Amino acid sequence: MREYSAGRRGEASASGPLLNSREMEIVRLLSHGLTDVEIGAQVSYSPRTVQNHLTNIRDKTGLPRRSELARWAAQHAVA
Repeated sequence: MREYSAGRRGEASASGPLLNSREMEIVRLLSHGLTDVEIGAQVSYSPRTVQNHLTNIRDKTGLPRRSELARWAAQHAVA
């Protein structure tokens, strides 16, 4: 239960990192203020694929807003 709770707060669990390397890259770019189109251009994805990754990231972190993800990135030294 603690691992599930930690994941909902945007923390890594004992079983491994919360986000994979591509998701971390997308969050890093988001924290720099890039749009979905700009992020897609950086990582060679379509804007829709970036949006899908962001949806997965929001599900994993429990953070519903883009601004909250950017703050989370700063707090977890992703940026």
